Amino acid sequence: MMSESIPGDTPAQPVVCTLTPDEVDDQLASWEELHGAVRHVAIDERGATLWFDAAASEAVRAVVEREAACCTFLSLRRSLDRASVRVDIEAGTQEGVAVAQMLAALVSRETS
Repeated sequence: MMSESIPGDTPAQPVVCTLTPDEVDDQLASWEELHGAVRHVAIDERGATLWFDAAASEAVRAVVEREAACCTFLSLRRSLDRASVRVDIEAGTQEGVAVAQMLAALVSRETS
């Protein structure tokens, strides 16, 4: 299994996104587009873990890298094996954890 921490994973930062409103819409749509490849989503007190089909590896990589660049308050880690891509999204504040959980819900199309 290969594991990759994406730059920008400093969990105690304030919750700030650097994207414009239009860019936010595009990024959220990119997360939603991963729905067809998601296998499992787990949400906990630190954030969320998502598992995707390995065939979606490049799409997952692109979305995760963009997220890490715009939301440096999130800690994102992508792990690859032959069958799946695992993405761990964590944050050091309750507000950041809420964002991580929202992204997971968006991919899984679950609402609270």
